[in-house]
Amino acid sequence: MKKGEWLVIGLEGRELHLFTIAEAIRQAQEIAKKYPPPEGQSVVDDFIAERRWEAALEEAEAAGDEEAIARLRAEAARE
Repeated sequence: MKKGEWLVIGLEGRELHLFTIAEAIRQAQEIAKKYPPPEGQSVVDDFIAERRWEAALEEAEAAGDEEAIARLRAEAARE
């Protein structure tokens, strides 16, 4: 750790842990390796599709379009 460097604070049980950003990323990558996506499934594609759905819902809510809101929520319920 260096002076002025950003840190991540984590609580594990009753212990407080400090990590550098690089160490926190390394630990997250180690955890993620344990859960690979099913063969042929793209996590990135899934994330983009979810974000597009969220954006469409936000737009429908901002416009007060109850029909679109209901349709989008029904789509999410089916998945």
